[in-house]
Amino acid sequence: MLAERKPRRSRHVVRGPAPHPHGGKPPWPPRVAGWTTTVYVGHPHGQTDRYIEVIMATRPPREALVFHVMELSDLYRHLAD
Repeated sequence: MLAERKPRRSRHVVRGPAPHPHGGKPPWPPRVAGWTTTVYVGHPHGQTDRYIEVIMATRPPREALVFHVMELSDLYRHLAD
């Protein structure tokens, strides 16, 4: 994702990577103090037979960070049964 930034001394638009919402330091690995990691396995919607895995980190009171979404891998296939 690209963000538009304007340098202080110029009116030209500079395109570059968007700043990370956590001040440039993502909370990876999510084992940072206060974060809880959860794996969700399920259907992306009700009209499909395939499964996806979603891994997200949460921190009270309402902060959530989804950092992994993909087709169900063998590592988490046992969670779908």
